[in-house]
Amino acid sequence: MIVERNNIVAIAYSLFDDCHNILDSNEGYAPLCYLHGAQNILPALEVSLEGMKVGEVKEIMLDVESGYGSFSPAMVYQIPRQTYRHREIQIGEILHLKNGEEVNVISCDDDYITVDGNHPLAGKALQYRVKIVAIRKATNSEMENGFPLTAKQTGCCPPGCC
Repeated sequence: MIVERNNIVAIAYSLFDDCHNILDSNEGYAPLCYLHGAQNILPALEVSLEGMKVGEVKEIMLDVESGYGSFSPAMVYQIPRQTYRHREIQIGEILHLKNGEEVNVISCDDDYITVDGNHPLAGKALQYRVKIVAIRKATNSEMENGFPLTAKQTGCCPPGCC
């Protein structure tokens, strides 16, 4: 079986920046399962995994635009502190705004909270090391929902998947 549309794929991965600093990894933990073709992962990463088999390992380089896009200074802005006058705000906290946007608090004082709406990896070239751990056909429910269901929900995941 190969990585192709409508398959549930389980991957072990490590993510590095362009200086080879590790940014994220699931090595030593459960694999990440996704529905191939449903854009559960970065589209450019998904395309790069197409056709791989269980046990294969691949190094994948994504430029800034293929990753999380360029950093936008316009997405760094201030919110009046009074908007959150009834609770403590911490630097590094993620705020969920009324418009559905998630922003990271980067500073705050008595008058304003400065937030950043960019993805934390915006503006970075990314390097993935990915190993295909397991592949199986997606169920009809998974294809309808657009993501893998857990083993408890389906009872059909092999070891190392979901």
